[in-house]
Amino acid sequence: MSESDTKEEREEAVALALAVAEEEEEVQMPDIVVEERTKQYITPAQDFINGRMYYVNHLTTTNGKMPFIVSSDRKLIPLIAEEVAASGLVISPSYFDEKTGKIAPLKDQLRWSIGSAEPYNIHAYLKEGLTVNPYILYQDIRSKFSSYLDYPDERYHTLMAVYSMGTYTYMIFDAYPYILLYGNHRSTWFQFLRREQLKPSVFIPQE
Repeated sequence: MSESDTKEEREEAVALALAVAEEEEEVQMPDIVVEERTKQYITPAQDFINGRMYYVNHLTTTNGKMPFIVSSDRKLIPLIAEEVAASGLVISPSYFDEKTGKIAPLKDQLRWSIGSAEPYNIHAYLKEGLTVNPYILYQDIRSKFSSYLDYPDERYHTLMAVYSMGTYTYMIFDAYPYILLYGNHRSTWFQFLRREQLKPSVFIPQE
């Protein structure tokens, strides 16, 4: 308002502003509804949910080999949609077709020994409370790399061992890096590294 405005004009402007303010107060903002996540999706090959790790392992049954989900709290869940749902989990749509009810097949990579005579077998873990010392495991893996590969720096052996172990828990992290290995793919050294050292050591959910 300028000094030239009359008293009536100023009062009219104030009244108009008050009227607009009252109208704005009457307009109610809609309540924001926070949608609760009712489904806890699981990636069967490997997943980390609510502090638990989950893996798929094929076990021998009376109907042949069947895939089961093994959890870090020592539970065994048949990889069947109904059984998984009963445990409070839902198979990720990437692995499960709701229309057909079929689960995408996962390769049996025998990452976990299933024979009762084998050391550290899955049955001893589930039924006998078997535990593994992670430092001893690290030393064993590192010794494999150091025995067959001659790196210019000893820390490379440590890196490869820790990296290999980490691939079995990569779902814990927001991101997990790749290690780039370059060389002549036809060379004996490169083939040995890939087939005999890395492939049996790291977690590869699908090939």
